[in-house]
Amino acid sequence: MRIPRIFILVATFVVLSKTFSTDEEAFESFKREFKKVYKNEEEEIYRRELYFKCRELIKEHNERYAIGLETFVLKENKFCDLNKDELAQFSTGNITPLFGKATGIINPGDLPPGPPSVDWSTSTNCITRVKDQGYHCDSCWAFSGIAALEAHWCIYRNESVSLSEQQLIDCNRHPRYGNFGCARL
Repeated sequence: MRIPRIFILVATFVVLSKTFSTDEEAFESFKREFKKVYKNEEEEIYRRELYFKCRELIKEHNERYAIGLETFVLKENKFCDLNKDELAQFSTGNITPLFGKATGIINPGDLPPGPPSVDWSTSTNCITRVKDQGYHCDSCWAFSGIAALEAHWCIYRNESVSLSEQQLIDCNRHPRYGNFGCARL
């Protein structure tokens, strides 16, 4: 039996329009959830393309996860409409030296060998929830320090705790933060 070409054409159009509708709905949902507002139509088109590329990357990664080729799942977040340079700027911040050059060098060969890997999520159950440090605030030092302290507290006391990065930032005396440390609290 021969299928008329018009039927194939209409079926293809229906499938493509449904996909387009679903993608557009997903983008609109993304904008609502993360309160995204773009300055003009040109930027919206650009951000939409970045968002769709991000969704495709997430889909491909999670398919690899499903067959055991990846060890974690990805999901959409507020960064799905950023390009690589914007992501790099966010993740590297405005790093400036505060104290000059380091004077001591640790040679990794001088340290005893550790295990090839440790899965902290199963070996200690001392992994705290993921925290959001926000955009370009140069607070990564506080988040990494607090994460290490929370993990050591849990390992030593067998008790999970969530500490405040904001308190460290508020008490920082570096003029970049404009709060002059705890002296003015």
